[in-house]
Amino acid sequence: LRETALFGHCLETRRTIRIPVYGASVTVKDEITNQTPRDEEIMKIFHCNFGYPLLSEKARLILPEKRKTTPRTEFAKTGLDKQCVFDKPIDGEEERVFFQEIENDFTAAVQNPALGIRMTMTWSGDTLPILSQWRSMASGDYVLGLEPTNCYIMGRHDERENGTLPVLKAWETIENTVKIDFTEESKNV
Repeated sequence: LRETALFGHCLETRRTIRIPVYGASVTVKDEITNQTPRDEEIMKIFHCNFGYPLLSEKARLILPEKRKTTPRTEFAKTGLDKQCVFDKPIDGEEERVFFQEIENDFTAAVQNPALGIRMTMTWSGDTLPILSQWRSMASGDYVLGLEPTNCYIMGRHDERENGTLPVLKAWETIENTVKIDFTEESKNV
């Protein structure tokens, strides 16, 4: 995959998706190369959504203890104490987004003891240091987005002003890997 502009950027992505014959996992690996003699700004996000039946009021989000959590909005701030638990669908509920800066254990899991299922996501924290946690408990949506990213997904202008817009050096290649595993656990009803 190549993204180019005349007299501008040229970014090449080589993506490998691995799904084993046995087991329940998906691994996505991207190698992104800046094919120009200039440094290029690059924003990257892996948007992974999880919904019902894995997501329910019985489910729990498990995040590393060593993390800094920043809510994106004032409404999100009101849900800081509930960021790892889930309600039943709520009519008209506004979305909440939390940015999780994790120190070294780049793992998140959703566990649903009622189903006996656990989803564990791991990613390359050296290139994707932030987990954007998007949650919409609204009826009709009812979804949890776990999004390993290299920025705060607030747009290039804001990232540039905040000094958080990543740059890929001339001719540089970076690798990003995200793995999702589903495992069975003992059921608790």
